Amino acid sequence: MNKFFRTLLLTTCFFCIGNKINSAEKFVTTEKSPDTFTLSEPGLLKFILSDTQDPEVERALANFIADMYKVTGEPLIRLQVEPEGTYPLILVGTVGESKWIDQLMQTRQLEKGELTGKREKYIIRTVPSPFDDTQEVLVIAGSDKRGTIYGIYELSAQIGVSPWYYWADVPVEPQEHIYIKKVLILAENLP
Repeated sequence: MNKFFRTLLLTTCFFCIGNKINSAEKFVTTEKSPDTFTLSEPGLLKFILSDTQDPEVERALANFIADMYKVTGEPLIRLQVEPEGTYPLILVGTVGESKWIDQLMQTRQLEKGELTGKREKYIIRTVPSPFDDTQEVLVIAGSDKRGTIYGIYELSAQIGVSPWYYWADVPVEPQEHIYIKKVLILAENLP
């Protein structure tokens, strides 16, 4: 076996093993239940809220918005102002850099100890009524910008966009109905 194929095989094995170890348990489903958060249903407006100024997090958000469109065929609308109304909302931010994430920590809807002082860690969870007019929000919060980015890409992978999509043209399986199990997902990128 020549050197190129041996390197390719080893890289693929390490990537697959690493993804198996570091990926979160499955929290996305296509079955609605009282214990799920509705992320997508046909004809339902979907919004993402973030006040990030970091270019890398912005790139990950743009990729996630594109991924949601690939999976659902419907747009995900980006907000940068406080929301009004009751609709599926994803809130994305980094501790210390997002006023909304910091507000959730001050009101104890997110525990400070889960992210503060940590490195490359993220949480994905639902939070009931964080704003006046909203019912429930899916929060992706990172301890630092890398943690936020890892959380965004974990949700992309869970809805059905393989990390290999960009390099190996792995097809995306369309889904009309996407629901998030109401569990706390804590993950850390391990070396």
